[in-house]
Amino acid sequence: TDLTIPSRQLSRSAAMLGRLCLALAAVSVASASKWPLRAKHGDDVPASFDCAARKLAYTYGKQQIPRMGKFESLYYALDLNSADCSAEMTGGEPELRATANDTVPPNALYVHPSGRDTNPGTITHPLKSIQLAMDQVASRSGGAPKTVVLRGGTHYITDTIYLRSKHSNITVMAYPGEKAVVSGGVKLNVQWTKAPNDINNTYVANIKGQVDEVPGLILNNVYATRARYPNIPGGLETSCGYGCMVDGSDATWTPPNFNKYGN
Repeated sequence: TDLTIPSRQLSRSAAMLGRLCLALAAVSVASASKWPLRAKHGDDVPASFDCAARKLAYTYGKQQIPRMGKFESLYYALDLNSADCSAEMTGGEPELRATANDTVPPNALYVHPSGRDTNPGTITHPLKSIQLAMDQVASRSGGAPKTVVLRGGTHYITDTIYLRSKHSNITVMAYPGEKAVVSGGVKLNVQWTKAPNDINNTYVANIKGQVDEVPGLILNNVYATRARYPNIPGGLETSCGYGCMVDGSDATWTPPNFNKYGN
C-alpha cells in the first residue's frame, strides 16, 4: 500500500536519499549542460561523471526503498532514458504490502474511495474519510486491536490527516490482495486533443472549473512534464515557487543565457 500521511519525522536514510536525488535530478534536467550548472568550470567536468552519478542515485534509491521495486518514478526523474545517459530499468513491480494471506480483525473499520461518512464503516457499508475512521477507532476503549482497512483504489484527500497521541497503536492496512493509494491530488476529467497549429507531441485539455492551478500533473501514476520553456525531460517538475512563473501569453520568450551572471 502506498500510504502518505504527513509526519514530523523523517528517517536519516530517507532524508539522505531525498537530498541526493534532488541534487542529481537537478543535474539531469539539463544534460546538455555540464554539472555544476552555470559554473565557469562546468565544461571541465566530464559528462561521464554526471551520468555515473545519476546511475548511482538510481541504485541507491532502490536499495533504500526496496518496496518500490524497479522505482520507475526515480528512473525517469533522473532522466536515465535519455540518449546521452541511458540505463536499464531493473527490479520487480512495487510491493503490495497487503497479501491475500493477511487477516483483518473482526472489529476493523473500512474506508472506500466511494464510501459514505454516514455509513457504519463495515465491509459492506464503508466510510469515505480516513480521518473520520482514524478518529472513531481511536475513541474505542479496551484492549482490542484498532485497525483501519483501506479498500482498493485511490483515496483522494482534501485536508491533512492529523495524528495525535490518541491515535497511537492504530494499524492502517490495505484490504488483503488490494492496492490502496492515498493521494493529496485532484482527479481531473479531461479530453486530450492535439495542440493548435499542429505542434509536435503537444496535447491540450480544458480543465476550467475543476482546479484553480496545476502545480504538478500525474498521468497513469507517472509525473508528466507540463508545457514550458525551456522544456525538461523525464517528467521531472521544478518550480521557483508559487506566483513566480510568467505565463507564456504575457511575454516573448528567448533562449536564456545561463552563464550571464557566472556561478
